[in-house]
Amino acid sequence: VTPYFWFSDVSLDASVRDLSTGTVVPIGDLLEKFDIGGQVVLEAESGRLRLFTDLSYIELSDSNTRNLGPSGGVAVAIDSGLDQFIADVGAGVRLGGEDSHWELIFGARFLEIDIEANLTPGPTIDSDISETDGFVGLRWVADVSDRWMLFARGDIGFGGSDEDYQILLGAGRHFGEKGNKSFLFAWRELAFEFDSGSRELINTELGYSGPVVGVRFEF
Repeated sequence: VTPYFWFSDVSLDASVRDLSTGTVVPIGDLLEKFDIGGQVVLEAESGRLRLFTDLSYIELSDSNTRNLGPSGGVAVAIDSGLDQFIADVGAGVRLGGEDSHWELIFGARFLEIDIEANLTPGPTIDSDISETDGFVGLRWVADVSDRWMLFARGDIGFGGSDEDYQILLGAGRHFGEKGNKSFLFAWRELAFEFDSGSRELINTELGYSGPVVGVRFEF
């Protein structure tokens, strides 16, 4: 069991009706908009087979005012919210080795995003994005000493989204009398590109990148 927190910046490039917008939201701004969330990895191993699920849920909200219109002369109040759920469910097969080994990983990635924006004056834009992708990739783990480990993962997705990939690079330090607990530090990047199929939000490129910290408990 590994509860963790991902200090991720979020990049969003979206085509909204006839307007194309692109923005990067730093983690500091996201924490100010944070309402509720949680992230955890669950794993079970038997021989060379490992089953895992990675769950992430977050709710964000924000209120601001922008000057819109052809000349920017119309002040519009924007109340927006985002509910997001991402889940990886998969399996890994160890390809060999003990202290250092590669693992073939495969599974399914689920993405649910509800974006709502209330414009005053103006309309309410509500877009639900729901995608399911398969993914396949490799994972590498190496115990470099009694206390330290290195790990990496890369995978690509296919199916519901036009593009989907993930990269993870990190290290861990074991602690506790039995060494069955570990502090984990990593850098993670996850990106999606998809067509929502709605009139309001036509095409979206969504990316997350930043450091990850967590604690792993083995039973």
